[in-house]
Amino acid sequence: MDKTICVFIVGNGFSQGFGFPSLKKLWDICLQVSSKAFDIKGHFEQSLDKYPLSYFRKNNIKDIELLLSVWSAYIANYENTIPDFNNHVSGRGYYEDYLENLCGHLLEYGDGVPKYANYSNFKNWLKKEMDNFDFRFITLNYDLVLEKIVSEIGKKAAYFGDNEAEDVVFIRKLHGSVNWLRADTPNLQRQDGWKPPIIWSNQKENEYIYNFDADYSSVPFIAFSAPPVIIPPIVNKEYTGIFNEILQFALADLKKAKFVFVVGYSLPESDLLIRKFLQDYSRHSLSTGSRFVYINSTPEHCKEALKVLTGRVEFRDREWSVEIFNEILDSSRL
Repeated sequence: MDKTICVFIVGNGFSQGFGFPSLKKLWDICLQVSSKAFDIKGHFEQSLDKYPLSYFRKNNIKDIELLLSVWSAYIANYENTIPDFNNHVSGRGYYEDYLENLCGHLLEYGDGVPKYANYSNFKNWLKKEMDNFDFRFITLNYDLVLEKIVSEIGKKAAYFGDNEAEDVVFIRKLHGSVNWLRADTPNLQRQDGWKPPIIWSNQKENEYIYNFDADYSSVPFIAFSAPPVIIPPIVNKEYTGIFNEILQFALADLKKAKFVFVVGYSLPESDLLIRKFLQDYSRHSLSTGSRFVYINSTPEHCKEALKVLTGRVEFRDREWSVEIFNEILDSSRL
């Protein structure tokens, strides 16, 4: 029997339910070196006194999205203007160290998620309802909460593909993940001989992306110190390569969904492409009869969503919970 497809689109507010900090709170956290960041301490400490991070600190501007947007633009301008540069002179090395440190902190928070009630509640609810629904996740987060939950209920997380299988749960990570590593070789391995699986490749461009299981302490030795494969929270996001492929799978999931929950996603104006496809989907739901539910406890985020999602959308302006999901899904059982 075909299962009803239910898609969750989750943002930072979803992960906050498991104890993760908001992007705003991450500012101060990310000025300290994470214990899970690989070999960056010396360079990272230097970056604190380099532009633009030094300017933001001096003027108490605690905005990671703005910082990384300015930083990436500065690097691009420097490298276009001065051809004879190295990564740390241009600022790229410091920028990448900052991203790796940010992801390291997310990994640290990920270690503590099982202690939160939402974690066990959502895990148990998901396991129970999988007999009736084909759950798929589209996430804007880098963390591994969903992978951890899927593993603990005896399923496998898959980033690509569309074949319905009892043991697979699809997780579309539109902005990348802390456990993805890019290399220019298909033969990456650690000194102990372990070879991480390749999850995506472009052999023509000699690009290979590996899943290295979030273990920064034992990154394959020929990978050197490299940040995870992510689209940073910047204004000029580019969905190319692996990200374009994941986006296509996400769009396909939405087209087939009977239920869509947008949970804890603020629809930031910097996410122009994601805002547009969610706006289009909200209008599309008028003709398909699918249920589109937006859940967010932050008033300004709900206000923004009311402007962007102009189709048939149900709003729940409170913290997410399995009770809300049950309320909506129970309607399909009547």
